[in-house]
Amino acid sequence: MGLIQTDAKVYLHSSESMQEIKTGTTKLLLGAGVYLGSDANWMDYRDLYTDVYLLEGHRIVSQDGLLITFQTDSYHQGSYIPRGHRLLKLLDGPSWELIDTRIWMRSEINLRQPSISHVLIFRPRGGTASRQKMNIKGKKPWMQNVWPWPQVAGSELNAWPQEMSKVIIQTCTEENDLVVDCFAGTSSLLALAATMHRKAIGYEINKDLVRTIQDNGVQVVT
Repeated sequence: MGLIQTDAKVYLHSSESMQEIKTGTTKLLLGAGVYLGSDANWMDYRDLYTDVYLLEGHRIVSQDGLLITFQTDSYHQGSYIPRGHRLLKLLDGPSWELIDTRIWMRSEINLRQPSISHVLIFRPRGGTASRQKMNIKGKKPWMQNVWPWPQVAGSELNAWPQEMSKVIIQTCTEENDLVVDCFAGTSSLLALAATMHRKAIGYEINKDLVRTIQDNGVQVVT
């Protein structure tokens, strides 16, 4: 994104509290949580996701809105850790209902985790977002069951690839809708959303990323 200034902003605190966002105003909540690192145990992540997705996330998303998140399974001491399945079990309940899934083929070799991630698409329980309408609007790129966009080169932040982000934002939102990234990282997704004329807000706790976030044209709010 270079140094192009956008209207996107990132708050430097945990998304366990998103008090800057009014209830029911978010059309698309995106999350790829790596706050705790890939070595953290599932119990810690479960607590984080409960606060971010089940409580605050459910509060801010509108009835016609969506939560889209991805989770990558892992290997640990000879065992396979099904993080995607565990996240699905945690979220698909009274607050959210799963309406679609994708496989993201990251096309990387990593001895600590498989080369695919599970993309989970939820709407608020009883919400109005329609998979059929999204399929019509998103057309072929959205409707592919396997998304082929490679992991961002050199990224250790589980960054959303730009082409994948673009397809999701185009399909799931309209101009002036609010897009929230609750684990913003370098905030490239928010910068993209802003250039697509969406309102864009994110949360990030790593202050070492401030310079990169600003270089992406995103305002940092302390």
